[in-house]
Amino acid sequence: MASVECLLTGNIFVVPMLIDTGSDETSFPCDWAKAFGHNNQDRRVKKDWCDGVGGGSVTYLHSVQVSLLHPKKKERVVVWTSSIPKAPFIEKLTCNFGLIGMDIIKQWKSVRLENTRKGLQIIIKI
Repeated sequence: MASVECLLTGNIFVVPMLIDTGSDETSFPCDWAKAFGHNNQDRRVKKDWCDGVGGGSVTYLHSVQVSLLHPKKKERVVVWTSSIPKAPFIEKLTCNFGLIGMDIIKQWKSVRLENTRKGLQIIIKI
């Protein structure tokens, strides 16, 4: 789970995210834009194109900022915030989670998988 802040409204959302080392940019499903209070059809929204394994897709660039949450706290405790103030919302991304791409992963000191007593865990050093 991650915290995503809409930089236009100040609204904060807690959303599921998947670490995707094959993705250049952190991104979200296109239909999430409306929930964030954004309108993809607004003339001020930058429209772009991205390519990936599933082929190409239209993207809409929105002003959002991703933060990592403390994994052991039940309440929202931010432990790190990305310096990137925008992310694409992709038309053909139809999953129920956002993707943390290499743009954010490169800001961390390291990320690794570790086998613990509780099972396999992702360890992020910030």
